[in-house]
Amino acid sequence: MCLFIDIKKHKNLKPKIARQDVFGYKVLLYSCSRKEFYTPYMHIPVDVTTELKCRRFQNTPQILINNEVYCINKAIHLFSTVKNAIDNAQLCISKISNMANTYTFACVYRVTIPKGNKYWIGMYYDICTKSICFKDIIQVFCDPPINTGRSLKFLQNKCINLLRDGVNEDILRNFFYSIDVDKIICEYTEA
Repeated sequence: MCLFIDIKKHKNLKPKIARQDVFGYKVLLYSCSRKEFYTPYMHIPVDVTTELKCRRFQNTPQILINNEVYCINKAIHLFSTVKNAIDNAQLCISKISNMANTYTFACVYRVTIPKGNKYWIGMYYDICTKSICFKDIIQVFCDPPINTGRSLKFLQNKCINLLRDGVNEDILRNFFYSIDVDKIICEYTEA
């Protein structure tokens, strides 16, 4: 996913350096078949318990149109507003819902760009950076038709399998809205 630089914020066409932690929002997908979080556009696996670092951060923007439009495409993309992140997560999950039985959901994470890291600000209130740290889940989206028409036993087994995979309990509460997740979590943790 490309970021079109706001040249008003980068007059010298150099990335900014965070003087303190900068907050933003990152959309990730979780696939039950892959058993991992991954980025929605590049499909890169992500461990939300560690700092995510970009292998090759783009320090110099690419010129697109008549020295007026500049682009960054080698960095970690995130949103500066929760509304834009939520809109993107809903868009991602609606595209996935076209494929039946995928059991994939989109999570909006609050993240920080650690102090001292380089970052770019985009024209559309988005950000690209060299590394981020995951803080907490803001919201989770799934395709409601996936869970309808399933037997309770089938949904309970899926829920337990996700717990075994280490999926956050808050995600499960949003994903399996049609069953009593708290009861399953309690039974699973006692077993």
